[in-house]
Amino acid sequence: MRGVNGDAAAWAVYAAGDFGASGTKSFVIDHPFDPANKYLMHYCSEGPEPKNIYEGTVITDASGWATVVLPDYFVEINKDPRVQLTVIDSSEDFVMVKRVGEFSGNTFRIRTSKGNVKVDWEVKATRNDAWVRKHGAPVEVDKDPAERGKYQHPELYGQAKEMGVDFDPRAEAVRARPDTRQKRGASNPTAKTSQMTSLRKSALATKR
Repeated sequence: MRGVNGDAAAWAVYAAGDFGASGTKSFVIDHPFDPANKYLMHYCSEGPEPKNIYEGTVITDASGWATVVLPDYFVEINKDPRVQLTVIDSSEDFVMVKRVGEFSGNTFRIRTSKGNVKVDWEVKATRNDAWVRKHGAPVEVDKDPAERGKYQHPELYGQAKEMGVDFDPRAEAVRARPDTRQKRGASNPTAKTSQMTSLRKSALATKR
């Protein structure tokens, strides 16, 4: 079933606060090699800390030095930056690269063992903007009292659907009524073959 649609100039989904998902988070686009018949899916990376990533390329000077300048807001929204450097060189020389010293505000310096060398750089830093400083980024959290003893997806743990946090016995009873099933089938005869259902089945089959 399709979700909320937006255009390129507006948010289709916006969360004014934290956002969570029990499944994977991905982009889904028409496949560039077969846009009429296939989707292409790429997934978000996960970790116990919220991260910001910056990357680029720099060329050292004749003496092997270069300064990398990050956005001017870098210090205001990040902490604990880590740098990864990769030399790009086709000569027979074994060229080394290192970061020289610590960050100075939104800049850091690198040095290569010979001059005029291209270097790819990547900075990963822990998000530290005003929201995170105030609310934190908890990793292990106790469930609310009403949710304890229940599961987001009970079937994954061999539990009955009644053990789900969202299980509603009244709604289940309505869905189980024969007249309700008939109405649902009449109003949506292609529900089981919807576009996104097919997509999910294809993705699951690919994972297997």
